[in-house]
Amino acid sequence: KKGDTVALVSMSANNIGEPKYAFRFKLIEDRLKELGLNYIFSANALKSREELTANPKLIFDDIVECFKNKDIKAIIAINGGHNAETTVKYFLENEEIKNVVLSNPKIVLGYSDTTIQHLVFYKWGLQTYYGQNLVCDICEQEKTMLAYSKKHFEMLFSSSEQVIEKSDIWYHERPTYGES
Repeated sequence: KKGDTVALVSMSANNIGEPKYAFRFKLIEDRLKELGLNYIFSANALKSREELTANPKLIFDDIVECFKNKDIKAIIAINGGHNAETTVKYFLENEEIKNVVLSNPKIVLGYSDTTIQHLVFYKWGLQTYYGQNLVCDICEQEKTMLAYSKKHFEMLFSSSEQVIEKSDIWYHERPTYGES
């Protein structure tokens, strides 16, 4: 609900921690405030792509810490990326982690490389939400959140049954992902 805290997590080795993407932080702050959410970055979320690739346990540790933290109501993948499959072994090696996840369920939102983590949680019986991530959908570099994305993101704030509708339009191809 509005006022809740969400954790922004690099669930794969993505590039949000690279200096050239620092311009996004103001947009993240403004957009999540507009949506009525408090947020934190997980401990390792802003590490470099290189460091997260070399140390997938950092990603795993962040996800587990978010599940342990009762103040966090949702885990939002910052972006797609690569390397998420290397976290799976950590999830599957320890039955205690499964118990942590299932005893502290959260909204988990993301897509792309995070698919493998969604599958682990699904196997365990946790419902997650495959779709939308922070950079590509919630904090897209437009003046306002795209209407379709905003409508469907705000469905997370409702306890009533929701129907996800297909979009009538396709978003144009972005010529650059740099600062607008």
